[in-house]
Amino acid sequence: MGPNLDLSQLSFQNSISIKATIFYIIISGILSLIASWHFRKFGNVFSNREKFSQILPATAMITTLVICVVKASLALSLGLVGALSIVRFRTPIKEPEELIYLFLSIAIGLGTGAGHYTLTIISITTILLILAMKSVWQKNTPFANLYIMISVPHTPNQDEDPGEEILKIFSEKSVKADMRRLESSTEETNLSLQMNCKEVSELFSIKKDLNKKYPMASISYIEQSGLSEV
Repeated sequence: MGPNLDLSQLSFQNSISIKATIFYIIISGILSLIASWHFRKFGNVFSNREKFSQILPATAMITTLVICVVKASLALSLGLVGALSIVRFRTPIKEPEELIYLFLSIAIGLGTGAGHYTLTIISITTILLILAMKSVWQKNTPFANLYIMISVPHTPNQDEDPGEEILKIFSEKSVKADMRRLESSTEETNLSLQMNCKEVSELFSIKKDLNKKYPMASISYIEQSGLSEV
């Protein structure tokens, strides 16, 4: 038999301090608003950054409130585990960077809700500074965040997969390209890729090869930093 666990020795508060909870929520709200602005300013996702950034403050403050409540009771903390086990996200996170900021807002809520607001402020500030420097460095690299959208109409005698052939063209040019979206129907194949180029000549070279392979293809280049935040 193992040693008996004395639940009275666990560190749980007997009551919830309203003033402390409000203070923690305010700190959480300020930090999450800074993180929200940071995402709109330095984010590189190909999506509506304004819309996604609006959920970050709410996520952080709700997490703060939950932690402040459950840390006052062992029963509530155990109940939280059961409640979270039935939560399912119906909307997938398509961009990894969105997931980073979502976890960042949750970390703000956890840190401030647990009362470690000084550590949270220092840590979040350091993380945001590192992410900002990384984003600035990428944007200073020519064509470091370029999106190309390609629409290839299908022909009656077409056997090969346009997606594979297009990726092969990028590979032959030694240009890094990450596929972000692929849609295929009986009429056409649509691809969206994020690519990094060093010189503008590489863009025209790829366009020339694509037009040679697929004369009826529609090609669009979009530079992410030039997109509107809304």
